[in-house]
Amino acid sequence: MLLNRFIVCSKRLLHSALYLSMLALIILLTVIYKNLPTSSKEADIRIALYFEDDSDAADRLAEALLNDNSVYKFHIADDKDSMIDELKAGRLECAYVIPDGFFTSYATGDYNNPILQYYIPASTLLASINEVMFSHILEITGADVLAGLYPEGERDAIVNGFSNYVQGENVFRLSDVTSGSFDYQSEPHRISLPVFEVTVVLAILAALLSQLIYMEDSERGIYIALSAKERISIRLLLAASSLLPLLAIGGICFLVTYGVTKKLLTLLLTVIIAAFCSILLSALMKKSTLYLRVLPLIVLFSIVITFVVTILY
Repeated sequence: MLLNRFIVCSKRLLHSALYLSMLALIILLTVIYKNLPTSSKEADIRIALYFEDDSDAADRLAEALLNDNSVYKFHIADDKDSMIDELKAGRLECAYVIPDGFFTSYATGDYNNPILQYYIPASTLLASINEVMFSHILEITGADVLAGLYPEGERDAIVNGFSNYVQGENVFRLSDVTSGSFDYQSEPHRISLPVFEVTVVLAILAALLSQLIYMEDSERGIYIALSAKERISIRLLLAASSLLPLLAIGGICFLVTYGVTKKLLTLLLTVIIAAFCSILLSALMKKSTLYLRVLPLIVLFSIVITFVVTILY
């Protein structure tokens, strides 16, 4: 008996253009989502270098920074003005200009020809980037600086000792600690479509409409000969017949869109709550005309709450 009534209720809903449109909307959103082209966004922190110094030491610094295995991705700029424009546009974390003769003056103790650093107020990693820069400059120029500070007879021992130190295991090296951890270049992503949110709202709407059908049938006297228990069973069957197809299609679409996710459990919980609330609301209002007036407000409220909760959590 219950099965026959369930089949009848399901046929009535599946002949409804509105209900079929609701199911089609979920499928359409899923198909659109799966066929959206994936794009990528840069995951690296970019730093630009502009070399006015063309010495051998400058070439070695450029090679060391370009091969630096860290979160920072250095690249050589061909034009200083274009580099600064890139920085202002937010495409760089910071930029350096290595002036002409820097390494010669640095090795001889003349610090009046410094490297220039350009950055914007939003830059937050300057200290860490400067450490990476300085560590490479130290490796390249340290031996020459030390050679100029000691007498000729002591230079070789000092320079060799320094070289062994910077190449040894006792020096902290960011690239050694993070080797292989930052080998990605970009992070793929798709434009997000509200498949979950739309399905939740449609589940609430389907539950409300199922009880509207009951109220209209009841006002026409179709259930007048039935007991209170049988009327409750029909309410439940109408709610189930409206929500089960939506739950099945929504679940499949969730798996396609999100993979295995907790959203399926959230949808199931939403369906149960929607069914209970729609039955309670229709029982309290009794008249379908009043129910119809309130229904758009409930749907609008559901849309707002669903999207607010999604944004917050």
